[in-house]
Amino acid sequence: YGIDFGYGLSTGTLAASNNTVTINQNSTAAVSGAIIGIKGNYTSAGGTFNTNNITINQAHAPTATATNSSAVTTLTLPGAVVNSSSTVNALSNTILLNRTVTAGTGVTGTISGTFTGIQATSADSVLNIGSAGNGNTITFKEAAVSGAGTATYTSTVTFIDAGTTHRYAHIVSNTLNTTG
Repeated sequence: YGIDFGYGLSTGTLAASNNTVTINQNSTAAVSGAIIGIKGNYTSAGGTFNTNNITINQAHAPTATATNSSAVTTLTLPGAVVNSSSTVNALSNTILLNRTVTAGTGVTGTISGTFTGIQATSADSVLNIGSAGNGNTITFKEAAVSGAGTATYTSTVTFIDAGTTHRYAHIVSNTLNTTG
């Protein structure tokens, strides 16, 4: 993990703003460990996760056919106590996931781990992921194979996961990019 709050407090708020987190995962064999940029998915009375720059680089260069199945989540948001005053904000974050495979002759390198940009899967009273003028930018990049081998990408990509019951959920003005 880049930043992990470790636990929450139902009467307190979690704040992680203005951070730069870069995680590099370089694999030459099968790997499956989860990667999380900022982990704040704990019970709280709210949270502020603004203006963070989170970059995850996965370079898979197997020496024999192998799969990198590491799940990547760049930002997990707290589940707030659902009352009229609990708010969780994720505004103006820049998130980048770069994936590359380098494989030699007769070798297949596969990256199959899921990618989730921003995850807010615990109930919040008010959830704001982006706002007018304060949107998040999430870029997912998978590069073509380098070398004489074969690259396979089979990941499920979810840019924003707000998959639970929030009292109010505002997902506004975000930029979602794929490239590679």
